[in-house]
Amino acid sequence: MVTHGGVINIIYHILKGLTWTNKNAHFPTSYTSIHKIEYQVDKWVVTAENLTEHISSDQAAGLSN
Repeated sequence: MVTHGGVINIIYHILKGLTWTNKNAHFPTSYTSIHKIEYQVDKWVVTAENLTEHISSDQAAGLSN
């Protein structure tokens, strides 16, 4: 799935059992980062968060085109 960081933030809150409001702090989401969610032992689990190995550090920080 390709989505906006705001959607990833809501998914993280749901999967981690945290109450979400639009005033909560955001989980880190770099540009084009990879987040992996897997179904394990009858529940969904975040198994990788904000991976950016596929891009340069400047791109991950939003500093270059």
